[in-house]
Amino acid sequence: MSPTDEPLPNTTEKAPDDPDAFRVMLVDDNALVRRYITSLLVDQGMTVTTCDNGEEAFRVICASPFDLVVTDLEMGGIPGLHLCRMLRSAPATASLPIVVVTGEEGAWTRFRCEHAGADAWVVKRDFRQLPDIIRRLVGDRARSKSEGPPIEPLAQLCTVLDAEANRAVVLAEARALLSVLDEPEVFAQRCGQLLRGVLDAGSVALVLKLGGAERVVAVAPPIEASVLRQPVEPLVRVGDPSGSFFAFTERAHQVPIVVGSREIGALWFDSESAVMSQRDLDSGKWLAEGLAGPLEVYRLFHHIQHAATIDPLTNVANRRAMEKRLQAERARSSRYGVSFGLLLCDIDHFKSVNDTHGHAVGDDVLRQVAGALADTVRDVDMVGRWGGEEFVVLLSHQTRAGASVAAERLRRTVADLGPIDDGPARVTMSVGVAALEGEETVAELVKRADDALYEAKRSGRNRIALAPTPTRDD
Repeated sequence: MSPTDEPLPNTTEKAPDDPDAFRVMLVDDNALVRRYITSLLVDQGMTVTTCDNGEEAFRVICASPFDLVVTDLEMGGIPGLHLCRMLRSAPATASLPIVVVTGEEGAWTRFRCEHAGADAWVVKRDFRQLPDIIRRLVGDRARSKSEGPPIEPLAQLCTVLDAEANRAVVLAEARALLSVLDEPEVFAQRCGQLLRGVLDAGSVALVLKLGGAERVVAVAPPIEASVLRQPVEPLVRVGDPSGSFFAFTERAHQVPIVVGSREIGALWFDSESAVMSQRDLDSGKWLAEGLAGPLEVYRLFHHIQHAATIDPLTNVANRRAMEKRLQAERARSSRYGVSFGLLLCDIDHFKSVNDTHGHAVGDDVLRQVAGALADTVRDVDMVGRWGGEEFVVLLSHQTRAGASVAAERLRRTVADLGPIDDGPARVTMSVGVAALEGEETVAELVKRADDALYEAKRSGRNRIALAPTPTRDD
């Protein structure tokens, strides 16, 4: 075939007597390449329609059914990667297989092709691979067919570019959250602002899987079952630390947040209207994509922080965390003029538990006592393991009298635990009680509570003892 015999744009060649031949759209602005690939595919029994530019190819594809598109990477006008994005964004062509042919090769080319939505790419010197690639991609795929009116290429390209710009903005805002990972309250607040700013939804919840449980990181006002016109079975009820739950209607959407092959959380959102807009559906996907990295780092940060501050045996705060909280509470007391209580608790005759029943039973006793203390105190209080069989309880904004009442309640709670499996019939503890007085330091407060604990043990154990009010020289 001579150069003057080249096929004109938007022409079709097909193998004779084969009505079921694969229908291929070939887009390339190089006439020699079009002739070569057309000949190669027609010889393999395929029907080939050619165009020399992406705009004309898009019009033809939207008006006629094709099984696959082969497009050059770089062309004048609409290049191949933009054509990929346009086809992927139009519902009628979203699943149409696309192969990109290019004179370039390497990781960057592969990345660009995959990101644009291409199913495969072929270096031009390897054109003979095309027939096998086409058969693999088309296979038994149902024949596509054009639906609805033709789509204007320029308008569709603007739609694609707008979507890419919006996606980039959402991803950038989501990844900016990495700067506040060490401030959980700020992180949750910024997450909530982002969710409400991006999604025009009636209710939004960002849920992260932490320690085998679901935890609400951020939430917009929930839809409560009691205010719904008709009762519905919510798709999800997620408990938060306060014990409440968030209910979503049957039209709610859930977008998994995935890192690698692991689902680390989910984004739930519910529209105030009957139909969720495509913009919100797209925004939900972009948010889930952008939040995956920050949430995974947040999860790892939380895990490391948990490991650094929690006693692994009893699952209450360790001594380091308690000392840090005591200093913070002391600073708050100095600033606002409020007191706080401190209890030092020691399990009675614990050495005999280990000696008689073994260390495994001793560990079980420690766990049960820690759990009883943690379940009994208020949310604003804090329980920690001070060392060995000793526990410390910080009672926020509490007087000496209030600390005494709390100490007696905790002592009775432990005494009422009952027999321990394979262990002692009863567990008791002694408690030293103190409350911050004047300008005393944390070390001085702890010393007074420790002295009171010694007095409780000396007086017979299984009781509380109050530290005397400190006296200071004028």
